[in-house]
Amino acid sequence: MWFILGSLLITSAWALDATERIQKIKIIRVLSDNIVMLDRGREDGIYKNDHAKLSQEEGGYSARAICIRVSANTSYWRLYRIPYAETISKDLMYTLVGMS
Repeated sequence: MWFILGSLLITSAWALDATERIQKIKIIRVLSDNIVMLDRGREDGIYKNDHAKLSQEEGGYSARAICIRVSANTSYWRLYRIPYAETISKDLMYTLVGMS
């Protein structure tokens, strides 16, 4: 019983924390409805329903996103706040900053 309860509490602690930064992220695919596939996943501490800011060094803040699907090495994010659409590109490297 205690083992099950403990594992449930620990699982939520592995999610992307507020202000946690994951650098050098690349967009693999761009899908319809503002969905992008990133090259980071569960191994990097990303879980479904995580909120994050996507930014780059040169352009700064690019978008806010919510994780809608995750696997071991990739994750799908729905971009919901995009102030400058031209800053979203498969050619750029990004930093993912967690938000609570």
